[in-house]
Amino acid sequence: AYLLNDARDRAELRAMCWSLARCLKPGGRFVTVNQTATLECRSALSSERTALDYPLDVATHREELSKAGFREVRWHAPRLSPEGESAFGREFWVAFLDHSAIAFIECVK
Repeated sequence: AYLLNDARDRAELRAMCWSLARCLKPGGRFVTVNQTATLECRSALSSERTALDYPLDVATHREELSKAGFREVRWHAPRLSPEGESAFGREFWVAFLDHSAIAFIECVK
């Protein structure tokens, strides 16, 4: 979880991607959760919006993962489970789902 968020620049991300790819056999999968490429949030004390830009965008991740040998790279937004909806109702989750700070990345070698 959040492994790729530790990359401070493209070179570090590239090294991580190549290391991950070397650990997998052809057809192997790497799945992780990551901070979204651009996170916009509201302060708990005001309605002012703050953009927290993650330095490496989705395109950069996709490019470096592909260069490292991953043939499929997919980003997934969080989804609401039936259990979560049943326990709290869909409305409870709307802010999280519409403005999620996380994304899931699935890569197949």
